[in-house]
Amino acid sequence: MENLFKRRSVAKESKTPKTKTNLLRRKLTSTQKAKNNSLESGSKKLPYGKVNKSYSLLKKKLSISSSKGSEINNSSNRNISLNSSGSLRRNLSNFSAKSPSRVVSTELQYPLNSRAALLKLSGILNNYEKLEIIDYSVIYYAGTQNSKLKPNSEEVNSGYDDERGDYKLVRADHIAYRYEIVKILGKGSFGQVVECHDHKRKENIALKIIRNKRRFHSQAAIEVKILQALREFDQGIDHRVIKIKNSFVFRNHICIVFELLSLNLYDLLKNVNFIGLSLQLIQSFAGQVLKALDYCNKLSIIHCDLKPENILLESAEKSLVKVIDFGSACFSHERIYTYIQSRFYRAPEIILGIPYTTSIDMWSFGCVLVELFTGKPVFPGESEHEQLLIIMEYLGYPPTYLMPQASRSHLFFKGDSTLKTYTVRGKKRFPGTKNLRDFIKCSNEAYIDLIVRCFDWDPQKRIKPNEALSHPFILEKRSPRVVKSISKRKLSKKRLK
Repeated sequence: MENLFKRRSVAKESKTPKTKTNLLRRKLTSTQKAKNNSLESGSKKLPYGKVNKSYSLLKKKLSISSSKGSEINNSSNRNISLNSSGSLRRNLSNFSAKSPSRVVSTELQYPLNSRAALLKLSGILNNYEKLEIIDYSVIYYAGTQNSKLKPNSEEVNSGYDDERGDYKLVRADHIAYRYEIVKILGKGSFGQVVECHDHKRKENIALKIIRNKRRFHSQAAIEVKILQALREFDQGIDHRVIKIKNSFVFRNHICIVFELLSLNLYDLLKNVNFIGLSLQLIQSFAGQVLKALDYCNKLSIIHCDLKPENILLESAEKSLVKVIDFGSACFSHERIYTYIQSRFYRAPEIILGIPYTTSIDMWSFGCVLVELFTGKPVFPGESEHEQLLIIMEYLGYPPTYLMPQASRSHLFFKGDSTLKTYTVRGKKRFPGTKNLRDFIKCSNEAYIDLIVRCFDWDPQKRIKPNEALSHPFILEKRSPRVVKSISKRKLSKKRLK
């Protein structure tokens, strides 16, 4: 039948209508031949774009490897480069923005190779995808009729990005011809996190899609490097940190695949109207977070953004948590930024400009401990100046021997170490005028002691994660009497066990 079709095509070539499909197929065939000829002749030119040194550097930054269960997908990245502004760019020639015909096979079954996909998905794929899909050896999912954007070569990133550099998400569309978009989980300065169904592994995952901006590319490359280190050295032990499953570049966006978790601790507090959690539950959460921080400390990794939003429950039924979001993290010997951490959880050495270590995460941990019990942040400054003043209200002045290291002290103190006057909404704050115990209102001495040791001005004297794991508050068993008294705090209709 195939030979008969070919003979009929030759015999009636002059009468065959030049449909868009025929033209595209001829174009793809001729281009593939050109590709084969160029490879045989040793030419460096590729018909769908060129691979330059900048992409090789990007791959090195991402540290993409197949070790320890990694399934990093490189097949989609062969035609990616960096343009003059440093942004990722995909080189697709002869791209048309016209919408293709919509014909869907009701008996379509995945996976498919790229050639079969071009034939069977011709009614689903737009013209951009018909050229892009050739770079993928296996197609697990390609979206639906109604999930496609109309690309335009004259728009930013061919119309796939908004003005902020975020990828335009459409429910039921695909990411990298494998992941089906289910719903948006969150959005931040880095980009977006979406829940997707992995059609290869048959499981739902969390996919972080980084904004298509140069500075975010660099930080995402560091994040992948850190996540791979956390996975590589875990030795099969659950260290209560989020696990990376995959990473790749899709349409100029670095994408990172994670296990799918549940509610974060801020939303948990919100669900109970910010009245706080029981000490029994806090003790459980604290031990797990300390386990994560201890593991990071051993690998010289500074999280740099520990807060309730970045501690997630594994499920809504259990009190197991994991630390997530290493997007601001760094190795202690490769510190890039001098001003980090969310303001309410920011260590004083960051505010004052003192060289920081992994100790800043323990300060943030102390802030989280207080907030989980009280339901509100202990140092809620509206500016960095007010933030420092609130800290000083509770802890007094910082030790004088730390000040010579403080490169930003002139912003808050006069030359003679006198505090500059600062008024917020007509209110003045004075050092040493408040007591932490009065704010927390908890009679558990072990709990209070752990918090106080987290809030030491001196990073060297501040309690370390491994020391905190041996602290009485973490080790002590809650007595039935204590649990009963704490349970009077109305947490929720159904208490987490």
